[in-house]
Amino acid sequence: MNPYIAGDVISTNTTFTNTAGTPIDPTTVTLKYDASNTAPATLTYTGATTPATNVVAKTSTGNYTCWIDTTSLVGYLVYEWQGVGSGQTVNASSAIIYPRPL
Repeated sequence: MNPYIAGDVISTNTTFTNTAGTPIDPTTVTLKYDASNTAPATLTYTGATTPATNVVAKTSTGNYTCWIDTTSLVGYLVYEWQGVGSGQTVNASSAIIYPRPL
């Protein structure tokens, strides 16, 4: 589990593959995240190809990335990539976000 300070940007990515290990694009790709001090958020891939804050971007076949802005997040953060349909899978991770020091 990686530590961050509120205001940092977390770069997260995932690769979706078929059973042979070949990268594939799921029908729908989402990134869900939840921190101790906020309501859960869901970001959905809508066609972006350039990574940006709180935008799910496809960088190549089967490869997706998103930069999570932690400015308003503090505590335990859980984030989960979900592929639905073709390439259905779940890939989860977590981080600790500390308050910004004075």
